[in-house]
Amino acid sequence: MSLRIGSPDTFPYVVGVYVCRCGRNSEQHGRHAGELPPDWVRLGGGEEGEHMCPVCAAWAEANPRS
Repeated sequence: MSLRIGSPDTFPYVVGVYVCRCGRNSEQHGRHAGELPPDWVRLGGGEEGEHMCPVCAAWAEANPRS
């Protein structure tokens, strides 16, 4: 998970930038910066694990590994 601290805005705030392996990203702001974006899926265990965007998660569910 990448995390950008601060902002070019006058009143800076924390922004969590979640990036999927496919390149899609989603940002969570302020007190929600540490929360996984809606419909994103966490892979593996732990708080710092990988995550997938909703499109990749749907594809992975439809095409399970043999």
